[in-house]
Amino acid sequence: MVTADCLPMLIASRDGRSVCSVHAGWQGLVSGIVDNSLACFRQQGVALADLVIAVGPHIHPCCYEVSAGFYQQLLDQPGGDRVARHRQRLFHSRSGPVSDPLKAAARGSDNLWFDLRAFAEAIFAEAGVSPASVEWLGSCTYCTPQSLGSYRRRTHFPAPKSFQYSWILREA
Repeated sequence: MVTADCLPMLIASRDGRSVCSVHAGWQGLVSGIVDNSLACFRQQGVALADLVIAVGPHIHPCCYEVSAGFYQQLLDQPGGDRVARHRQRLFHSRSGPVSDPLKAAARGSDNLWFDLRAFAEAIFAEAGVSPASVEWLGSCTYCTPQSLGSYRRRTHFPAPKSFQYSWILREA
């Protein structure tokens, strides 16, 4: 799977017989891509307690600025009720200037900072996935330009395209 700022999720049953890769951005998360993936495991007879999940580098809330209208846009999606329940965890405000030059500078005064990881954590928790089953790997794709690709960073600072590649193999 190829990602830039979205969550690259690799999910497997502990016995290695069932595997799944999920490219999860905000649209996929609100639309139920994780819920649907977990349902596929359950249909295969795999209990959620028997899953191991690795989530690779993705954009972090330090650099994921969204417009004030983005919240309403998410609410208007079919899975918007989940966004409303977890609003405090998903959206942050930033006060003052950013001292780290690698972090995204605010582009608007009323904008918010969105937390993809917190959104995925809320989905996992609601589904009954134990936090101990999920390993969060990697740095923020935006503020780690020396080794990670970021679509959002490229829109702010011209640079060659680069991505992250993630894959998982099923045991034979």
